[in-house]
Amino acid sequence: MGAVATIPSVWPLTESGVITQGLLQGVGGQHPGLDIAVSTDSYIRAAGGGRVVEVGTDEVYGLFVVIEHREGYSTVYAHTSAQMVEQGQQVREREVIALSGSSGQSTAPHLHFEVHLNGNPVDPLTMVEQPN
Repeated sequence: MGAVATIPSVWPLTESGVITQGLLQGVGGQHPGLDIAVSTDSYIRAAGGGRVVEVGTDEVYGLFVVIEHREGYSTVYAHTSAQMVEQGQQVREREVIALSGSSGQSTAPHLHFEVHLNGNPVDPLTMVEQPN
């Protein structure tokens, strides 16, 4: 049975972590998602079911994963220490896709998590609920 594409609604970590930076847009800079401080190699999970559209690395995001969901939503998971999925793979909501790290432009272990709707950043906290 294949994975079912869903709208992102699940916290992307198996632990709560600490939000150290939120979404910022407009005057004063851009930060298109959340930075969530966690221990190195914490499990990162898909916030919703969908298809992995990119598994890559770059100077800013380091090792990252992008998942395409339903209704124009996509999610980005960056600064990972390991990617556990492949491009084109179908993933289920809550499936472990990567391990947290500090790759790319990062000063400490954390997950940089973005939610996009039709290519535009959306505040992840309006989509997913942080565990207590």
